[in-house]
Amino acid sequence: MPCARPISTLSPLAAVDTVFIRTTLIVRIALKTSYLLDRAGRVMALELCRECGKPISTEAAACPSCGCPLHPRSVLTDSIKATTQRKSHMYGVIALIAFVMSNFIPAILAPLFVLVGFVFAVFEFNQGNKSFGGIVLALCALQAYFIADHFYGVSGSLGLTNPKKVDELTAKRYATTSLLIRSEANQIIEEECARKWPNDFSMRRYCQDQQNKGVAALSHGRPVSISEDAFTIIRGKCAQDWPRDFEMRAYCEGKQYSGYSALQGNTPDEGQSGSCAQRWPDDYEMRQYCEKH
Repeated sequence: MPCARPISTLSPLAAVDTVFIRTTLIVRIALKTSYLLDRAGRVMALELCRECGKPISTEAAACPSCGCPLHPRSVLTDSIKATTQRKSHMYGVIALIAFVMSNFIPAILAPLFVLVGFVFAVFEFNQGNKSFGGIVLALCALQAYFIADHFYGVSGSLGLTNPKKVDELTAKRYATTSLLIRSEANQIIEEECARKWPNDFSMRRYCQDQQNKGVAALSHGRPVSISEDAFTIIRGKCAQDWPRDFEMRAYCEGKQYSGYSALQGNTPDEGQSGSCAQRWPDDYEMRQYCEKH
């Protein structure tokens, strides 16, 4: 499923318009869901007419068979009751807007907006609109979980993840990957080039030369400007992407080194840097592109 374009990449006018559209859509969905739940819970009750004994609806003013009034004052009573029970969804809408805004404001303010959403959702629930109030409460609870999860250092959903922390966690995924060139590299090169060029010895020789150049480049080890964690991630990722192609593996590492070096020279805000690191934990080239755009 395609991802929505991040708000931070839009122009100010387009960002405001996008937030308004998303907020309006969520409010309409929540109100519609509340209406359907309330309607589904309504079951028409029946009782027996005191004159003819036939079943009639408790909402009827008189028996349709004999005309006996069911409750002489039921029409007036129901009218007053309906008027007094007609409640506004104002509290729920405020809570829902607070929840939506917590996704777009600076992350440090998100807990405050979620707290506001909780308070107004409770007001909505206590007012008697339990369906709509329950929906908004559930949304605020989910957002509160994401915030708590983030501040315990596990999740980067609010864009405050430290890139170094992401590197540390990602490097552990590649800890079992050997950082050395496989001893059977020559055998792999011969097999792969023979498979690609079974009837063309000139191209097979060229293929082997290119692969050997890749092996030579990979044999240089970790560049001085690359951290240990970044080197583990880059070597592990490129080895997994190109397990039997040393030329492409060397090219992959070169692109990743360039991306890592460019990131060290950038000074993006903490939220953007953390968000890009969370989105591309093992791809420094894409992480650099993410921070630029």
